[in-house]
Order: sequence, then C-alpha cells, then structure tokens
Amino acid sequence: MTKPRFLLILAAALLCAVLLWPRTLPGWERPEAAPILQSRQLHRSLRQAAQCLSPVSQGDQDALEALLIQQGFSTLDTCDQMPAYLANPQPLLRFYAGEAPSATVFQLAGSSLSCLHFFTQGRERFCLTALVEWDRSGSPFVRETQLLPLYDMELVQENTLYYRLYPAGDPHYIDYAYFRLTPPDPDLEALCSQCIQSVGYRFVNLFLCDWEEGHWGKLSLPDLFEYLSPLETGQPVDFSVYPAAAGDWVQVPQGQMAAALSPYFQMDEETLAQRCGFRDGYCLWRPIHGNDLTVWELPLYLPEVTACQTHPDGTKTLRVQVRCPEYKRNDYFTHEVTIRPTETGFQYVSNRITSGWEHLPPSASRAELFPA
Repeated sequence: MTKPRFLLILAAALLCAVLLWPRTLPGWERPEAAPILQSRQLHRSLRQAAQCLSPVSQGDQDALEALLIQQGFSTLDTCDQMPAYLANPQPLLRFYAGEAPSATVFQLAGSSLSCLHFFTQGRERFCLTALVEWDRSGSPFVRETQLLPLYDMELVQENTLYYRLYPAGDPHYIDYAYFRLTPPDPDLEALCSQCIQSVGYRFVNLFLCDWEEGHWGKLSLPDLFEYLSPLETGQPVDFSVYPAAAGDWVQVPQGQMAAALSPYFQMDEETLAQRCGFRDGYCLWRPIHGNDLTVWELPLYLPEVTACQTHPDGTKTLRVQVRCPEYKRNDYFTHEVTIRPTETGFQYVSNRITSGWEHLPPSASRAELFPA
C-alpha cells in the first residue's frame, strides 16, 4: 500500500473519531465552561491509524490533498512563499450557510496532520480540533485535541471566511482566524513580499502618508533603516553597536544610513542629508524595543497586492489592500505604491492612501512618537 493511501487512512480515522465524538461530555451544553475537552477515543484511533507513517514529502502532501478533495473534504493548501488558501471550500460554505450539519478541514504540513471539524449541536455551533505529529524516530503521537465553541463565522467579500473560536478581547489570541477561499496570484504575492511586507506599517510611515518624488511630505527616511539595511547587507541591524544618544536614540554613521536608503529612492545627496538630519557624520535613529509594542497596542495588519499597473516609463503601481483579522476586514485601509524597477532591485516612487484614513496606525515619525 502506498504512503498516500496510508495517509488517507489516517485522515479517515481522524474524521471517524470526530464523527463518533460522544454527545454527553460534561459541560457540552455550556461550551464556555469547558473550552478544552480531551478524548481518549480520538487519541487511540489516531495512534492506531498512524503506526506505519513518518513525516511526509511534498509529493505525499499533494497526493493526500488531492485524495481528500476527491472525497469531498476541504484542505488548507500551504506554501512557504504564498499565503494559505482553502482548496474545495464548498463543504465549509454549505455549513456556513446552514445547508450542512458539519464540515471538515484538513491540513498536512511537514510532520503534522491537523483537522478542524465544524459542526452543529442543537442550536449551538462548535469546532473540534485535533493535531497529530511525528517524533524524530518517525513515531506518531497526538499533540492535542480541543473542543471549542464557534462564536462567529462570516463570509467577507465572497473570498474570505472569518471565524472566531475564543472570547472577544482575549489578549492571548487574535479575535478572528480566517480562510482564504481563492488561491493567491504568485506574481502579485512576490511583489507584496518584496516591496510591502519587507517594510510594513509599524513605527514607519512609508505607506501611511501621501508623498512622491520631489514632494516628500511627512515621509521619515531614518525610520526605514532597520528594514532597508538588511535588504542590502543580508544581516539584521544590531543597534547595540552604535553610540548612544539621548534616551533610547543612537547615532548611526552617515555612510551606513545613506548606503541603506539611497538604493531605494531617487534622491540627491543634499536632499537625503536634509531629510535624514545628518550632523557631524551621524544620523539619529531610534530602534523599536519590545515594550514599545505593548505601549502602542496595534492590531495585525496583513497587506495584499491586488493589482499591478505598468506605466509607459516602466514604473509600476501596486494596489494594496490591508487585511485586519481583528475587525473582519479585508480592506481595513488601502493604498497605492508606485515603484521603479532597477538593475539591482527597485526604488519607491510614491505612496497614496486611497481609503481608510481613520484606520491608519500612527503615521508620525519616531522623532514625534518618541521625543528624545
């Protein structure tokens, strides 16, 4: 028997255990009183089914996902370079619409197989999760099972299904998880990873204010140092090597700051020096520390490039939607970023906020947010 068939047996055993889950567990009628319920039956079934299995290859994973889809299940397709998306989402959409009593989502990733089984019991909805992993010797073991109430589920823009398994406002979890229902575009995702995600939105305003070449507005260049320098050097910035200034500020040599920033902007040396405040061969720079993230409580921002327009001069305008799971929004705010491809990479040409001004993170420079 081939390994994909063994994997299908494992998935089937997991599903059978889920469907046979006893309906008389203590606290069943009060899910908030028992958010985690262990099942010996589920553990035993998984162990028996997985005795001959070991961590699987990408080919095995693809084969199992294809078999599961043929059997009518949903699978979470994952790739290191791409956002995960739900293959065969119809069973879960039928459950969401109240047209099916249950739906199961499988995910096989590296050395683990997980299951999310959504189902209705009486007037309430629940999610049973199970996770199987393999140890270094290739032996399978059940990492955990959980029975959780399904507090909310909502389809947004026809391509994202948000769901919440934990009480709202719990600081240990993001309020909402979600399934993408359509596969990402690999070319747009590559642009997003290279040009947008490499910088992001926390304590840097490259994408949080309107600016363009020659009219730089409130763009704060020194704040970009920790993001752009690693793209050039291949190493993260070690702020401890720089001379201390007032407060948490440090002095970065002018040459290092210029070497990090100049490849990404078409700007003469005089303008760069003025925008960065070069003085006595140094530039003041304020690194971000862990406690800054607790003082400035910000939701999770996940950018996605949804379109790319190429102009006659070779520049490209990227349309970016910023997802915020905390608020079940795919377009919490949106902006357009124009870049110029170069022989060695690209340059930023402009940024323009197109919607959601009221939802932007703090767009002030670090000099304003953390005065020395």
